Amino acid sequence: MRRSAAAGLAVVLAMPPLSGQAPPVEGVLARVVELTPHSGTSVIFNERTYRGPLRVVASREGIGLVEAMSPETYLLGLREVPFAWPDHALRTQVVAARTYLAFTLAQGRSTLGRVFGYDICATSACQVYAGLAGIGTADGSRWRQAVTSTAGEILIHNGSPAQALYSSTSGGRTRESEDIYATVDEPYLVAVDSPGEESPFTTWSFEVTQAQMQALLEHAGLVDGQLTRLRVETTADGAGPWMARIESEGGVETIGTYQLRGLINRAAADLMPDDLPALRPDGRRYPQTLLSGSYVIRTRLNIGTGLPDRGRQVERGYVFYGWGWGHQVGMSQYGAKAMADAGSTYDEILAHYYGGLQPTQAGDWLPSEVSVGLAAGVEEVVLAPDGLVDVTIDGVPVGEPTLGSWRFQSEGGFVRVVPPVGLGLPPEVEELRVAPGLFGDDLLFTLTAPAEVRVSVVRFGLVFGRLELGAIDAGSYQFPMQDILTRPLNPRERFQVVIEAVNREGSVRRVLIVIPGLS
Repeated sequence: MRRSAAAGLAVVLAMPPLSGQAPPVEGVLARVVELTPHSGTSVIFNERTYRGPLRVVASREGIGLVEAMSPETYLLGLREVPFAWPDHALRTQVVAARTYLAFTLAQGRSTLGRVFGYDICATSACQVYAGLAGIGTADGSRWRQAVTSTAGEILIHNGSPAQALYSSTSGGRTRESEDIYATVDEPYLVAVDSPGEESPFTTWSFEVTQAQMQALLEHAGLVDGQLTRLRVETTADGAGPWMARIESEGGVETIGTYQLRGLINRAAADLMPDDLPALRPDGRRYPQTLLSGSYVIRTRLNIGTGLPDRGRQVERGYVFYGWGWGHQVGMSQYGAKAMADAGSTYDEILAHYYGGLQPTQAGDWLPSEVSVGLAAGVEEVVLAPDGLVDVTIDGVPVGEPTLGSWRFQSEGGFVRVVPPVGLGLPPEVEELRVAPGLFGDDLLFTLTAPAEVRVSVVRFGLVFGRLELGAIDAGSYQFPMQDILTRPLNPRERFQVVIEAVNREGSVRRVLIVIPGLS
């Protein structure tokens, strides 16, 4: 079950359906389930907030979750850069992201997109879309303004949306597209200087032992026998990718440093999650083992103290010295911030990183609605609305609007629908009591059906605290009394706790008289 928005509120257990009263949709197998939130309702999925409509799609590959919205609403939900950055850095990011969306739409859906019915994914493999909670933060209005002030603007090349690639940090100079991606050779994706990047990843370095390097390369299938030598051959801009030369007893392997980055990052996650990514100078971990494809490798001989009768022992290690984070093609996000800090406007920044291209209206390159893949190929999806939603299963409405969390499980190419516990029943409040907790008294109660819940503390008709829990699921709850109180109570005098719960099927009001000193 989900946590409530109320501070300190924890679900202890979920109540089973009442015998003989399970809702008719329990256990239904479906192809497509749609949840449409009412005005003011949001839906929580994986601790992120979405406004919908949301579509749960079944396939042999698992479950997909898709949200439909306008392109401008999609942009509001992106979390690619801090919203506190300068205005023109934000506008630059918006236009680049809108262009990336238009380019992606023009290319057609990916394989998973066709399976689950979405246009663009929500992860860093596409663009990071995290729902609309971000625009409600302290600087969220600044991002909203960046979106609205550049409404509809994209970069066009030869009559089509540009491939507006971007990444976090270039390390001082971006890379030519063909030096990173063999299939991308665009005249506007050329290497340019990107000075002034105040990024923790402008430069980076770390060391691994001979044994660790051997294990990583074996996992990647790049050595045959003992590793004997490892080095990087660099090239000038446009002269081809940087290449890693891996020499072992069984022969020589060469691979692009950007491709090696992906293999090493996966191997490190599988083999050495406690050691890699390495620690930064400030004691935090790098976000990835190899942050970019721009690095060189130096062999270091570490001389130990050894034993008196055996002499000193020499151990080989490999030191990676790198620049930047990401693919480094196109716009550097930290570089855009540096230019904005120096007074450049967003169109000047875009022209610098994209070969002189200027923002223009998208016209028909952007549709009225896009579908975003929030999940693809997963075994289970749990959607927790904070208010009323309309639900349809394979196009058939499920009665009246509902409260409560819906669970969907993959089963043989279908979605098994598990509705909210207590769906269709009026709420009851049971097991209401106050008991000692870790930091004072706790309030405990059980709710038998999803409902909008309010908790009040009253003494002699005066309200000493009120907490609007909103829509919560059926279940057993516990949270500190101090989270309710807005003014102190006399610890020796009795008071009342009033719980009110309401849903479309009915309402209930329960009053607990608390006498201090008595259980």
